[in-house]
Amino acid sequence: MLAVRHPIAGAAVHDGRVSTWGTTGNGRATLRVNGRRIKVERNGAFVASLPVPGGPQPTLEFRAQLDDRTVSRRIQLARSNRAAAERRRASGWALVRRSGVDLADSAAARLPVSARQWPDGPYEMSLPIGARFRIQERTSDAVRLRVSNDRALWVSALEVDTTASAPGEYDFGPADSTFRGGVIELSMATPEPVASTVTLTGRQLRWSIFGARDRQKVVTVTLTGPPFGWRTQWTDGKLVLQVRPPRRSAQLKGMVVALDPGHPPGGTVGPTGLREDSVALAVAVAAARKLVRAGARVLLIRADQQPVSLAARTAAAEAADADVYVSIHVDAPSPEDTPWQADGALALYHHEAAKPLAIAMHESISRSMGQPSRGVRHSNLVVLRSAWFPAVLVEGTCLSLPEREALLRTSEGITAYADGITAGLARWTRDSACPDCSSPPPCLDVPGCE
Repeated sequence: MLAVRHPIAGAAVHDGRVSTWGTTGNGRATLRVNGRRIKVERNGAFVASLPVPGGPQPTLEFRAQLDDRTVSRRIQLARSNRAAAERRRASGWALVRRSGVDLADSAAARLPVSARQWPDGPYEMSLPIGARFRIQERTSDAVRLRVSNDRALWVSALEVDTTASAPGEYDFGPADSTFRGGVIELSMATPEPVASTVTLTGRQLRWSIFGARDRQKVVTVTLTGPPFGWRTQWTDGKLVLQVRPPRRSAQLKGMVVALDPGHPPGGTVGPTGLREDSVALAVAVAAARKLVRAGARVLLIRADQQPVSLAARTAAAEAADADVYVSIHVDAPSPEDTPWQADGALALYHHEAAKPLAIAMHESISRSMGQPSRGVRHSNLVVLRSAWFPAVLVEGTCLSLPEREALLRTSEGITAYADGITAGLARWTRDSACPDCSSPPPCLDVPGCE
């Protein structure tokens, strides 16, 4: 048997190297790829990093031999075209909308559209459905929108109606504040949806609001304690910012934990066929049992092998008013990296308020699983963008490496990963709690809350 798990036929590759892994089905087999001898592990698994063959359609030729039997596989790849799209100046107004493919997913249909620094660049901010902006430039598949008098960002052409009419003249109203259900609310009257961003520097929360006709308003709130999370929404002619105070308890008891087993759809597959989605679900179930015994309330975002969209995952956590969100994964190398560069434990976060959680989770998982440390990194992944709760994505180890895949096939490996998650949450809860605050009023209004 010869099974190539990665890459798949037609995968795009750049100049440089390409990673491959799979199994020969027998540890006594020999394997060559494009004539190069590749090491085969005792269980038949293999992993390698190879030069990308030349030509417009690079091809990997696999040849496995055991005694007098020979099996061959041929994987034809596609060379990636990184040519920049041609830009042209444009004018008019665009209305932010959701593309037709997203409308089948009710959670995705409500999700803001991602705006980027350049057409295929990193995520910069979210634009709400129904907001209107002036058009500045276009490519064949992207549109550049003027968000404010000093900021312009790109969105997919599928996510805007470029025949929209200009908005009417209006001014932002004053910001009102209320305390409702343990949450501070700031609201401002706007006749239609507008974009806004929230940044936290120390204890100063800055709410920047961008109007369609280059208007911008900044509301600054000085807090007396660290906020636990925030979110914005437009409803009934008002843009509302909700700010959550931190938890007061230093224990897991009573905490609402959203555990999200990563994938499907997608996900990597190990050399001998172990799937990332199966590993993530097993780890989440094991961690959930431990957290429930500690008194936490657990929301399992995915309880079976049915696909769940990225938007639906965070929407479910917000609907449950989760205190914390953990997305569980095992890693694979990026196209430009070797498999060994993805070896070890890694934690990702987006909002600065989630960084302490990422640090605690990374250190605990690395220690519990006996994995090398790959550190803590900022990331703009969709599942990390909700600021209503601290959110992290953890990569316990690299599934592409045979010895790591073998560990995750054992109950000991799954338990070690789950133990790391539970211990990391317990440590973060102790470090981040504000036990000296009274209720009511909320911690944010109590002088001296550290």
